[in-house]
Amino acid sequence: MKLTVDGLLVYFPYDYIYPEQYAYMLELKRALDAKGHGLLEMPSGTGKTISLLSLIVAYMIQNPHHVRKLIYCSRTVPEIEKVLEELKNLINYYEQHQGEKPSLVGVVLSSRKNLCIHPEVSREREGKLVDGRCHSLTASYIREKHERNPEVPICQFYEGFSREGKESMLPYGVYTMDDLKQYGADRNWCPYFLSRFAIIHAEIVVYSYHYLLDPKIAEVVSKELQKEAVVVFDEAHNIDNVCIDSLSVKITRRTIDKSINALSSLEKTVAQIREEDAARLTAEYEQMVEGLREAQVARETDMILGNPILPDEVLNGKISLTHHQARLTAECKQMVEGLREAQVARETDMILGNPILPDEVLNGRPGDRHDTGNPILPDEVLNGKISLTHHQARLTAECKQMVEGLREAQVARETDMILGNPILPDEVLNGKISLTHHQARLTAECKQMVED
Repeated sequence: MKLTVDGLLVYFPYDYIYPEQYAYMLELKRALDAKGHGLLEMPSGTGKTISLLSLIVAYMIQNPHHVRKLIYCSRTVPEIEKVLEELKNLINYYEQHQGEKPSLVGVVLSSRKNLCIHPEVSREREGKLVDGRCHSLTASYIREKHERNPEVPICQFYEGFSREGKESMLPYGVYTMDDLKQYGADRNWCPYFLSRFAIIHAEIVVYSYHYLLDPKIAEVVSKELQKEAVVVFDEAHNIDNVCIDSLSVKITRRTIDKSINALSSLEKTVAQIREEDAARLTAEYEQMVEGLREAQVARETDMILGNPILPDEVLNGKISLTHHQARLTAECKQMVEGLREAQVARETDMILGNPILPDEVLNGRPGDRHDTGNPILPDEVLNGKISLTHHQARLTAECKQMVEGLREAQVARETDMILGNPILPDEVLNGKISLTHHQARLTAECKQMVED
């Protein structure tokens, strides 16, 4: 039947309504208009549940901006199922008279024990055991282990819902526990997590007191519910007992024994991790020290070989790199100037016929680098035509070729001396008399030979 309650059109799924039900609806309508609290009482068996649902659903449909959600809290599972049956009957009545279902989704949320469809976990009779086994198959760290090792078991229904369920919405209608289980089994989705996800978007939610009054559960389940919601506590005289149970802890001998075992296991695990970390830290420290020792040996070897990139003063921090650069520039200028002077001396020696290298170098014995007259750098470097770095490879080859040529010249000279056909006598070669004096003597001897 249809009736008007204080200007509100209400669909009532029965042919007759008690006067107490009408008065009940009237007071409830006034409480909703005032956006306040209401405390209503009716005798058992007078139809207070359908009266509540009929009035509030009608108010939601006609005032969607004021009331967006109905949260119906009941105490026991049989009472929750009764509410869902009345709500489904009401929605069907709307469909009969309007030709379509109203744009509402009604869903129930219950424990894992009541909604699980896993073939092994659902066999457990205790709710805590079901919760524990469910957690052991759906926890994030378990799923990560499964990715590395496919033999680690996981819940196929949770995985199915995780992949597809969050992308879809439940069609309009009312879903009991059996409806959710069937809906999940058809799609390989977990009904429990489907229900937890659906209550966020559903317009009508039916669940136990604990999901709203227990702080631990409400923080997980009910924190995202809209503020524009009507909350109904059926059998409200049980609220105090529910609050006491929610904030109480029961400790038994079995709980204490489990706690002791858990602490012992945790202590062993911490000790094992500490030993592993200590061993790894020691190995890393020894590796670091060994690396530093090798680096020190390599640096000292470079110092012994006289081939450091930077001098000891810079390496040891006695002088700054900037100060060293200035000193290095001055030394390079001094070296180039000295090489220019050596070049002039070399050219002068070539004109006078004096060999560039002394006998010690020609014979492979170390000589005085200052007396050789051999410049370290050629004319191109001295004149700035090519860089010192570019010339290093060519310099080594030219030096080897030059020394080899000088050795051959020395051998030829010694051969000429043995054959008695020296280009110059030993006195000139050994520097005992000058070339000018030798020329004068040579002229006199030639004249005497012609006279004879």
